[in-house]
Amino acid sequence: MKDQMISKLWLRLSVCICAIALIFAAAMLTGCSSNESSSSSNAEAQTITDMRGRSVEVPANLERIVAVGCALRPVCYLQAEDMVVGVEASEQEDNVSCAYRHVNHDLFASLPVI
Repeated sequence: MKDQMISKLWLRLSVCICAIALIFAAAMLTGCSSNESSSSSNAEAQTITDMRGRSVEVPANLERIVAVGCALRPVCYLQAEDMVVGVEASEQEDNVSCAYRHVNHDLFASLPVI
């Protein structure tokens, strides 16, 4: 009698674990489907509105960047420093503590100051 109860308990437990695993797998697979509409929207320009309500239209394929303030660091982290066409005067200083600035010093020194 006791063995029969234990086997029923194990059966219920294994069925619950399998059901949870199937639900989890189904949830994971729904994220793997491609979204056709998002790829078509990437080909167009995007309109970005800032906190003051000003809007600017940004083309999908950027060719030139001017990074102002602290924006040059993420541009370098994205390995897009070849797209930069102008920098601030402080970015032309060779500063060892700013790795992105030190590595790209020759490039930044040759660019015009904005």
